[in-house]
Amino acid sequence: MQKCKCFLCSQKTDRTSLIVETTAPQGMHPLANAYLWRSFRLILELGFGLYSRRIALLRSLGLRGTESTLDIGCGTGEFSVVTSGTYLGVDMNPQYVQSAHRFHPGKEFLCADVTRLVSTGRSFEVGLLVDVLHHLPGEEIIRLFATLAEILTQRIYVIDPVTQSPSNRLGRWIISKDRGRFVRPKSELLSLLEGAMEVLTVHDTRLMLIEGICVTGKPRRL
Repeated sequence: MQKCKCFLCSQKTDRTSLIVETTAPQGMHPLANAYLWRSFRLILELGFGLYSRRIALLRSLGLRGTESTLDIGCGTGEFSVVTSGTYLGVDMNPQYVQSAHRFHPGKEFLCADVTRLVSTGRSFEVGLLVDVLHHLPGEEIIRLFATLAEILTQRIYVIDPVTQSPSNRLGRWIISKDRGRFVRPKSELLSLLEGAMEVLTVHDTRLMLIEGICVTGKPRRL
């Protein structure tokens, strides 16, 4: 069975902090397969501007494109184009990371839990969390942002779906098929973020009929 060979995956760890096998367990969601995931997302980019519209939004909110950037839950690396500076994409799915290396050879990717970066002493100006938080329970979000406060120096950008309006039937159906089990009402997600970082701006988003928010903030250091 092929293993991920990145630096962090080569270190000793318990099985809860890293996933290193490339064969998905039986019953895992089909989109855990990197080929299917990347193909699906590129179709959404062609049809709806899944990535380009979000990158334009990030630019409008102050992302210059030269900052050192940590991309948490980077998937197959499509947001690696947001910066010409240092970029590190981190994801727990080794198939995604291997695909990211293949299609974005000039960028750095790690198959790792982001909390393990603290011990490396690395820091980044900007952190991206796009479509990440609705996969995490609240207590994990608090721990994640405590870790990011030790790694990030300037800005955090969060884009995530929220509970859909009752009238948005198609949006509600799409969200019901999402792998994330923690899609929250806007007020609940904002409350979590306000407790985890210094919130600067909040913008409502709507993409593919899915309602969401884009939140910018500063790391909150203890």
